[in-house]
Amino acid sequence: MSSHRREEVGSFPNSLNAYRAGRVRSLTQLGRRRGDESQSLSAFTREVRDSLRRLPLFPGLPALLLVLLISGCATPQSGPTWHLTGDALIDGQTAISNCPPRDKVLWQERTALVAMRRGDYPLAKELLDDVIRRLGGIYGTDADAKRARSYFSAESRVPATHPLRMIKTHADKVLKSMSRDFDELYARDGRPSIAPERLLKGSILIALYSLRGERMLCEMLDYNILFRWFLDMSLEEPTLDQSRFSRFRERLVASECAQRFFDAVVREARGQGLLSDEHFTVDGTLIEAWASMKSFKRKDRPPADPGSDGQGMVDFKGERRSNATHESSSDPQAKLMRKGPGKESKLSFGGHALMENRNGLCVDIRVTSAVEPEPRAAEAMIDRQRRAHVRPGTLGADKGYHTRAFVAYLRGKCIAPHIAMIKNRITPGLDKRTARHAGYAVSQNKRKRVEEIFGWMKTYGGLRKIMVRGIDRVQVQAWLVGAAYNLLRLSRLARVPG
Repeated sequence: MSSHRREEVGSFPNSLNAYRAGRVRSLTQLGRRRGDESQSLSAFTREVRDSLRRLPLFPGLPALLLVLLISGCATPQSGPTWHLTGDALIDGQTAISNCPPRDKVLWQERTALVAMRRGDYPLAKELLDDVIRRLGGIYGTDADAKRARSYFSAESRVPATHPLRMIKTHADKVLKSMSRDFDELYARDGRPSIAPERLLKGSILIALYSLRGERMLCEMLDYNILFRWFLDMSLEEPTLDQSRFSRFRERLVASECAQRFFDAVVREARGQGLLSDEHFTVDGTLIEAWASMKSFKRKDRPPADPGSDGQGMVDFKGERRSNATHESSSDPQAKLMRKGPGKESKLSFGGHALMENRNGLCVDIRVTSAVEPEPRAAEAMIDRQRRAHVRPGTLGADKGYHTRAFVAYLRGKCIAPHIAMIKNRITPGLDKRTARHAGYAVSQNKRKRVEEIFGWMKTYGGLRKIMVRGIDRVQVQAWLVGAAYNLLRLSRLARVPG
């Protein structure tokens, strides 16, 4: 190929260059690439471009003609053996009928261009359609040829009944209402910022699809059309970088946007009439910290035996270890705690949820130190609800909340304590006079649904063993996972008639 031809071809888009490269390779394999072209490519290009400017072509044909043009116009290996009339269009049709099969595509391309110059569009379209069918055999199967020319949007590939559509609708509505709150999350310097809405929706995807973390999400964005559609990314847009999520998480910790996002989802549910202000349930659980028992060391001095295995294992047999004398070097805020008698102790945080009884939605979630009493965390969540003008009428809870101080707090707030009672414990404000009402039995039955929230957040949302350190970061992650759970519940409840 001459340098002049390389320069001419290089002026076209890369996609056409790739098409031409494959075409030339195929012609070479078939032994049809020759250097004795009957017409200069440069002059031929100008002639066709002028024709295209003058003629009203049918849609898509100009691009196709340019593709055919730069694909190379090699002449047959030998001169024609049929009678020539001097009319280019008639001679071209005669050549198509009489030339060897290997040269048919070349003559069809030339004849189609002549037909275009003369305004015979039906004939040109017929010839070019046949060229496209034949090119499928040159480059692969017909399906391969169609895929090479396919253009579609991610929206068209997501089924109308896909459950993520309803979740996206609710999420977009919530994020649109928070546009002013996101101004503080944009970086003041450095590279152009990614929209906080997109990063928040990415965090929702991580919780919904149980991804290991942001790095895995960024990898899947390269090939997962569903994820790109959910994040409003085009198919050509480059994937996100994991470092974006890391910096975004730090900005969430320094602000209150994660909490506002969770509250906005709750307001969305309330606006649809899915929440009541009467009956609630509270419960707590342990969230395992991202720290091993190897890091749990004495505060006052280093361990006497550094371990014989070289990995920091210490023989603490006979040594009494407690949160008062030891702490984790990986996460000092994680405390040693066990779920109950006979259970192993683990470095953990305390997780607390406030559930609305009607539809099982999580209206508040709080992360505390594992040693903080559950009733204290419940009081903080109820106070926050009251500041939002929510006045609970009843509160269901298990026996862990049966304390004199907590019952007195509820009575002081005019909240009926539907708490499971410890046998033989006398507590003013919680006795048989409370338990005899039918509403008490209903609350005790409904309160078990709060375990569904913890079960989903730990099994799917990644809160079984959190992969961030520090109470503030764990709290941000809990708000995001809680928002994902509520969005999922909203999508399911919207499908129920009435």
